[in-house]
Amino acid sequence: MLAETPENVDALLSYSIALASLGAPERALDPLMKARDLAPESFKIASRLALLTADQKGTEAGLAIINHYRKRTEDNFGAEVMTGHLWSHVKEYAKAAAHYGRARLLNPRERLLLMEVAATSKAGNSDRAIELTEEWLNEYPDHKKTRFELATLQLYTNRYLDSAKHFQRLIDEGGQLPAVYNNLAWLYQQLNDDRAEVVAELGITRFPDDPLLMDTYGWILVEARHKMDLAEQLLSDAYAETHIPEIGYHLAVALDQNGRPTRARSVLKRILSGDENFGSRRAAQTLLNKLQQ
Repeated sequence: MLAETPENVDALLSYSIALASLGAPERALDPLMKARDLAPESFKIASRLALLTADQKGTEAGLAIINHYRKRTEDNFGAEVMTGHLWSHVKEYAKAAAHYGRARLLNPRERLLLMEVAATSKAGNSDRAIELTEEWLNEYPDHKKTRFELATLQLYTNRYLDSAKHFQRLIDEGGQLPAVYNNLAWLYQQLNDDRAEVVAELGITRFPDDPLLMDTYGWILVEARHKMDLAEQLLSDAYAETHIPEIGYHLAVALDQNGRPTRARSVLKRILSGDENFGSRRAAQTLLNKLQQ
């Protein structure tokens, strides 16, 4: 039995987390309540307690935990963040975004902006999510995480030219993520921009072990029908690491173009044997039918 002393707050919290992870969330509430009583001003404990209470007793009960924290600490900022977490936890994303927005008004932080943007996007309002990132970047143009988020939102909403502009700026400013190179290379390929291969090659130079970059670069080479040995190697390595059917299709096309129809058939049969509905499934079946003639 844990003694109820301030020194044991962390132990109570750890015990509660362990109980929840072991499939006993109903038992996890009691030690967490004890921890909250010992450390009523702890944001971490109150936030976890609110989520666990919402799971066990309903959303309103979770909100009551947050209101207790707000009254006890007068920490309106923390309470708004906590409320955003709770609404996000129960998949009420529009409500979550509203509370993250209120918290951001109290204390402007990029991390809060990104949580608000993510919740807004999940609520189905991509246009507003893009507006939020653009407004933030107007004031804080050097915030790379927000620029990456904007570029990604624009990519997924088919605003390719705008997205490419922001990914290119991220690369010009140092490009610390393989996804920046991968996404920009893919965008340039969709836009028939000759820079696609250059960006993909630069990405592979910086991140030689990233399988998605291997796939993108390899596929660009396949579509250009040059450096086919390199394309085959890249796609073979990417597929071996990920076993993603779409990458397998890319590999099969490379093998076929490189004069290896037997191995191409083998890869196609493997990716078509499962039930996964990937984007090029029909094209993969068409290619297999051709190779079996």
